[in-house]
Parts: sequence; C-alpha cells; structure tokens
Amino acid sequence: MMLILTGVLVGAVLGLRLKVFVLVPVICGALVIVVGDGIARGDAIWRLAFSMIMIVTALQLGYFLGNVIRFVMAPAPNQGRASLPTSARASGRAQAH
Repeated sequence: MMLILTGVLVGAVLGLRLKVFVLVPVICGALVIVVGDGIARGDAIWRLAFSMIMIVTALQLGYFLGNVIRFVMAPAPNQGRASLPTSARASGRAQAH
C-alpha cells in the first residue's frame, strides 16, 4: 500500500512540473529499488513481479493526475473580452464609455 501511495505522489509531483520524458529514468530507478528490496527480503518472483507492475502503474497514474491538476489550475485564456486600461485595473473600477 505504501508503495502505491508513494508512486502516485511522486508521479503527481512529476506531472505538475516536468515533461513526460522524465518518467523513463524515474521508472527505471524505481524498478531498481523495488527489485533490490524484493531480493533483500527474499520475496518470491511472483510477488516481485507484482510489485514492479504496481510501482510502474502508480507512477504513470500519478503523472496523469498531476497533469490533470495542472490543467485544471491553469489560468483561463482571455476569451475575447476587452481588457481594462491599466489605470482602471489599478483603481478597481471600469471607465464609462
């Protein structure tokens, strides 16, 4: 459970800040860590394979969720509305036309 949560959180941070190409080295590093941990604990090959699949999936899911959060929080582009002059924006009121 901690493996999945950590993978999703790391993936979300990467998704908020970096491009998709960062996933390849991060996934490789995570797989090295998971395999090393599994060998040190003497896990069966099936448990090790399951852990590897779960960390890769969690990182990718987290990256996707981070991108969704970044998209939702992005400021909306000006959709054809006339912008107020600088002096009117600073005073907080619009000028009459």
